[in-house]
Amino acid sequence: FIKSNRFSFSVGRARPRVPLCSNAMAQVSRLEKKLDTCFENKEYYEAHQICRTLFYRLSASGKFEELLSLLEKGCLTLIQVGQFGSAYDLSEAFAETLMKSAFPVNEQRLTSIAKIVKGLPPQLDENIEDKDRRVKFVAACVKWSQSVSSRPSEKARGSASLHALFARVFYSEGAVDMARSHFMLSDSAEDYAAFLQDWYVRGEVQKEKSSDLWITVAVLQLICLRRVSFARRLLSSYISSSFSSLSPPYKGTVAPLAHFCWMLVRIVPTKNIQHFTALVAKYRSQFVSDDSIISYLDQTGQLYFGVAPRCGGGGGMIGNLLKGLMGGQQAEKEKLPSSDDEGETTTDPDASLFQSELALLLKGDAPAMVQQDDDLD
Repeated sequence: FIKSNRFSFSVGRARPRVPLCSNAMAQVSRLEKKLDTCFENKEYYEAHQICRTLFYRLSASGKFEELLSLLEKGCLTLIQVGQFGSAYDLSEAFAETLMKSAFPVNEQRLTSIAKIVKGLPPQLDENIEDKDRRVKFVAACVKWSQSVSSRPSEKARGSASLHALFARVFYSEGAVDMARSHFMLSDSAEDYAAFLQDWYVRGEVQKEKSSDLWITVAVLQLICLRRVSFARRLLSSYISSSFSSLSPPYKGTVAPLAHFCWMLVRIVPTKNIQHFTALVAKYRSQFVSDDSIISYLDQTGQLYFGVAPRCGGGGGMIGNLLKGLMGGQQAEKEKLPSSDDEGETTTDPDASLFQSELALLLKGDAPAMVQQDDDLD
């Protein structure tokens, strides 16, 4: 079969679309019929070459809908017969066609992408390597979703629905690290909470991490991605399923850090450094030995409260995550939107309870808290 690195599809300067004349249309029709015949006769090399020819002809004439259908069919057929190198090649052509077409993200596109990413093997048999080979296709699809989105958050991170799709696929395969990275950028707090709980119950988390420490890391990661509202929903879903005896504000010895998280996701949008410092000081002994939490708190201080980095500018963990998902294309600061702009206008039902808890935290010696709208959900 054909190795994908031998046939590259590059996105260059846009060329003017040339409508197909009647002769050209007839040639395309003949090629499509020949393609079906090649697949029937198991002539996979020839079938791949015909797909490449049609890619250039249909792309040049702007026949993107027809081309996407053809590439999807060709890719899935090659997957079924084990011609994975050629299938990878067509998957990359499919992603490039999405970018050229500027088609919006919708259920039809997501279904096609799901079929392809599920079918492609993580590695090629003759080229075993640790890195999942599908990362290139995934990154290209994310880049397409960024380019066609009108929402600032999705222009920065890609379609939340697309990330949810990738998260579910990778989780079903047991690729938990890749799944988690996409869950963080998805739109389903409930699915992410179920994933985290299942991952913990299976014993795949470091033994020294308690369940509330585990969710604390997840909440802080989302805060550092400026997804405060998503972090709040994740916390609620996780606690309700893992600690059913707890209710807001999640106080109790069964999960001491749950209350810390509950307070944190409400203090962060206010940008009140006094309240943030008081909360961290109260709970510091609970997580002082966990380097990841200390690092994320340091980043939180920088992002929301203007705190200077402890040592030479932080953000490496989140930066590496985004570079991996986006194909390492841009710097971290360019990827993070300036605010938690997920378009939500929901009112916190626990706002009054939070004020009471804040007063207890500060022992009544802090000024009244005023929320700032520039970083709210």
